[in-house]
Amino acid sequence: MFFPEPSSGYYFILVGCGLLLYLGVYYLNRQGNIQAAVYLLSIGFNIEIFINFQAALMDPEIALASAIFEAYLLGLAVMLSGMLISNKAPFAFALTNIAAVFLAYQAAGIVLRDNISYTANLGIFLFLVAVISWLYQKSLDKANERLLQMGMIQRDLEIASEVQKRLFPDTPQLQNNACLNGYVQPARETSGDFYDFIHLGADEMGILVADVTGKSMAAALMMTMTRSILRNEASSATSPAQVLAQANQTLLSDTAIEQMVTVWYGVFNTRTYVFRYSNAGHPFALLKRQGRVEELQLSGFPLGAIKEAVYNNQMTRLEPDDTLILFSDGIPEAMNPQNEMFGFDRLQEALRHAKGSRPEQIKEAIWQSVIAFQQGAEQLDDMTLVVIHIDGKDA
Repeated sequence: MFFPEPSSGYYFILVGCGLLLYLGVYYLNRQGNIQAAVYLLSIGFNIEIFINFQAALMDPEIALASAIFEAYLLGLAVMLSGMLISNKAPFAFALTNIAAVFLAYQAAGIVLRDNISYTANLGIFLFLVAVISWLYQKSLDKANERLLQMGMIQRDLEIASEVQKRLFPDTPQLQNNACLNGYVQPARETSGDFYDFIHLGADEMGILVADVTGKSMAAALMMTMTRSILRNEASSATSPAQVLAQANQTLLSDTAIEQMVTVWYGVFNTRTYVFRYSNAGHPFALLKRQGRVEELQLSGFPLGAIKEAVYNNQMTRLEPDDTLILFSDGIPEAMNPQNEMFGFDRLQEALRHAKGSRPEQIKEAIWQSVIAFQQGAEQLDDMTLVVIHIDGKDA
């Protein structure tokens, strides 16, 4: 017989518990829920201790078998704890412990059948359990330390997110039936996308949408710096193209970060409805007029790409009932569970069918189209949308 008879029933029980424990911790670890995985380990071992206590009351030999399998489970926990602490789990160390337990268990079977001292062998196995328990506790201590560090990082990200939200402008009150609205939906705590409304005079408003490459904290810092540069250049430049050209030179001379920024920037005259604009590698704006949607096509290099970049100006005049939208590429690149992109065609269709006389209503209609398309799929990129609408009433 491979295992001693007194432990045969408990062998299957304890191995079954160990398997369930492993699967549970593995699943939680894959989900990134380290704290829950540690709690599950603790609960599992409390249950095992209770089983061992009951076994000891029934039969000392069963208690010995239970202690051996407790050591087996603790050895497994050492391996799982290593998976929680780092990506390099100490498999060799854990497997060595487990192998030692099974070899000792085989020796115990021979010893018990030969009626050699039970107490001495029980002491050896309990010592083995104590050693592995100590190693397991050390692993948990490291896991708890990592959890504390992750909690501090999460709090810092939440603070950064709140600070960044305050940088987004309030919706300005425009004259002569012109109105606008903007919104950013970050993919993570902080965003590399941003939009801004810059008051340039009694009748002029600077409007921009920008997208910094990447979604890291570096992108959020780059976003803050780029926003300040664009605001500064907009206050003195004579045209949108000049704003982008000067901002490009400033970014290339003042930063060592190899990140680029796409920007669509325009100056809107609220009295004449004339919109002068320029583009630095950003998706084309869409204009809805009399039920038709067209692109305002104008290209240019992203800011931070090359020093020799040249930017051009274009002009359009908005009419009553016109709607102009500016957006980041996160909207057309939104994915659904079938790995299909929302795309520019669907975005144009959403704008074409958007109802409402206020930019908030139009923005909400487009957002709902994107959300319905995603079907709950993960958002992979920041999404920004700015809507400018000319009310046709009394225009």
